[in-house]
Amino acid sequence: MEENWDGALSWLTEWWGLVPSPNVDAYELRAMINYNKSNFRDALSDLDYVVAAEETESGKAKERNYQMQFGVYSELNRNADMLTVSETLVRHYPSRANWNRLWAMYLDRDDQQKALAAMQAAHDQGFLDRESHYSTFSSVWNQASNPYLAAKYFQEGMEAGIVEKTQKNWEYLANWWYQAREYRRSIAAREQAARTSDDGENYSLLARAELSEGMYEEAVVSAREALQKGGLRDTAEVHLIQGQAYLALKRYEEAKSSFLRAKEADGRSSRYADQFLTFAQTKLDVLARLEG
Repeated sequence: MEENWDGALSWLTEWWGLVPSPNVDAYELRAMINYNKSNFRDALSDLDYVVAAEETESGKAKERNYQMQFGVYSELNRNADMLTVSETLVRHYPSRANWNRLWAMYLDRDDQQKALAAMQAAHDQGFLDRESHYSTFSSVWNQASNPYLAAKYFQEGMEAGIVEKTQKNWEYLANWWYQAREYRRSIAAREQAARTSDDGENYSLLARAELSEGMYEEAVVSAREALQKGGLRDTAEVHLIQGQAYLALKRYEEAKSSFLRAKEADGRSSRYADQFLTFAQTKLDVLARLEG
């Protein structure tokens, strides 16, 4: 109790010679003392005996003995044995800590399939309770070519208040919904990312998504917001997006103005402005003839 491990081991060794057959508790006590003295190989010898005896008698050893066995294997760098003990622990003692340690170990071994299975089991029992858990869970689902589940679980974490509603997290969610071809959900997430952004890049991406979904009025507004906030990688592209939205709305003069601004703006997309200008002017010429 005073953590005088040398004194404890000395008395236990003397006692050991006085009893005909020490019981399992004595082996467990000696293992604990040797563990605390960093005599890990001696501790493991006793622990193996204790765990085997308890499993024979009860079908499982005490959790503390599995945990001590895990600690010894860790000190001895016996990774495969650590994994075996961790798997045994979730089978007999399926706690939050044991499940979360297991999936983390599978990830360290790049065993994606088992990691996902263990994480799914942990999730279904309510054991994923940190933002890092949900971020990892969703990222692994995405790596497994299932962006739908990546987005689903990440959004679940956000709605539960576990995942913080930051710009970066909204961007992750928007990207995963987009990859899953859930475009309207992606737009909703991108809109939140845009609102929390310091620059206009997310509004630019939002305008592009809205244009592709036929949300032309919304695309015009988002493009305007992007241009007002600035900090864009390709300003010309945003003018082009806005111009295309105006075209779809048959607002040809405004479309022409957007394409003219695109031609003068910074960005690689400015080279496409002339062809859009030609198209918009053709529409205006047709309207003029019709009015004439």
